[in-house]
Amino acid sequence: MKIKRIAAILLVLAVFLPLLVSCGENKTVMTIGDFEVPYHVYRYVVINSRREIEKQYGEDVWDSKNADKAEKELKENIKNAIANLYTVIAIGAEYDLTWDSGAVSAEAKMTRDEIMLEYEDEKEFLASLKENAMTETTFMFLISNDILNNEAYSAMVDSDKNFSNEDYMMNKFKSDDFIRVKQILVGGENAGTDEQNLKKANELKAKLEAGADFDAVSKEYNNDLLMFNNDDGYYIMKGTRDFEFETAAFSLKVGEVSDVVKTSAGYSIIKRYEKEDSYIEEHFADLVEEYLESLYTVKYETKFEEIYGKIGELPKKYNILTLQ
Repeated sequence: MKIKRIAAILLVLAVFLPLLVSCGENKTVMTIGDFEVPYHVYRYVVINSRREIEKQYGEDVWDSKNADKAEKELKENIKNAIANLYTVIAIGAEYDLTWDSGAVSAEAKMTRDEIMLEYEDEKEFLASLKENAMTETTFMFLISNDILNNEAYSAMVDSDKNFSNEDYMMNKFKSDDFIRVKQILVGGENAGTDEQNLKKANELKAKLEAGADFDAVSKEYNNDLLMFNNDDGYYIMKGTRDFEFETAAFSLKVGEVSDVVKTSAGYSIIKRYEKEDSYIEEHFADLVEEYLESLYTVKYETKFEEIYGKIGELPKKYNILTLQ
């Protein structure tokens, strides 16, 4: 199965790949703990990240007043991209999986063959790679990395027999690790400025404190489209939401309402509700899947922070503004 949020990072990166030179493409550019980053991977990340910055600010950004800001963002994006790729490799290593191991490599080759069917012949396929600034080495690395991510997830699930034990999982869902909440969100595409959203959220919080019904206020003012006509709210586990949202939600007792919480989506007001056994029983399979994905997400984010912290300064030998 796919870990959508994590896999998406890798797939987005694969859209714009750099032109790589075969000569010396596997030489080590930098190390991250026990892992060596080859030239072709580093070069791919640098050029792709630079293209994204130029798309945002314009190709002449490096000669503009935004040059320093853009370069700072570029360095951060490069580190994040490298950390994402090697986080997958590091988690795979925990389960004795590598991106070039038998099963992963075999599936990667099958994926390559499937993609090649979209082309008239291999010559056209290779021409397409060149047009998109790719080599087969990097192409296969990225495919394998995505497959490795899914294999690592499966290995985590298989590592604990309790995950397939219905009684164990049902007890998990009845514990305080799993809660039911609703939110009133002020934010999103159709909302106002940050200042306006905060002011509105505080006004709604004041209404609730004055005795207004949470569901009634939610239906009238909510920018969370998934909350409309949703009497169930959200059944959530740690690792599935914004850190700020989770911190507020899991600090609540049943019936309590949070303060205004700033998240990536805007400003949220959260209320915790009593869980319903009938809902858990009806959606048991989906909840198990969400629980396992949340465990993997927590594992991924923890490992990402560890990998990111080991990157340090980017190698000065390769100028990230001029690398071609």
